[in-house]
Amino acid sequence: MSRKNKYKTADDPDETFGAVLRKQMHKQGIEVKHLSDMTGISIPSIYRYLNGERICGLEHTAAICISMRLHPMISEYLFSLTRSHLCRNDERDIIIAKYLYGCYYDAAYTLRKCNHEMIYEGYEPLTSLGTLREYE
Repeated sequence: MSRKNKYKTADDPDETFGAVLRKQMHKQGIEVKHLSDMTGISIPSIYRYLNGERICGLEHTAAICISMRLHPMISEYLFSLTRSHLCRNDERDIIIAKYLYGCYYDAAYTLRKCNHEMIYEGYEPLTSLGTLREYE
């Protein structure tokens, strides 16, 4: 039994955040549990994103893109499907963008490092991955 996708945001109704994410996960051989471990996002939340039951917010979209080391164009496309965007003049978003665009080209741009830099600069991390909260 298929579920209806309440959050179809692309011009092509079959091209949803969940469908694109599922395709990218399949390409990289990543299962939901592994993506959860990579991002610090709960398994139920990932399933909700994949099934279109919930819109993925900016923080989780960025965390997924960085963790999967997606090409910047794919990351931007996923952001467009969530109707989220980064502000070019917001310091927090500049940090996120640095990791979003750097992770594909350099393995040193990790979600853990992004979260650490966010905390160091006084912002909330994208997820709890690599923070003290991860171990609580």
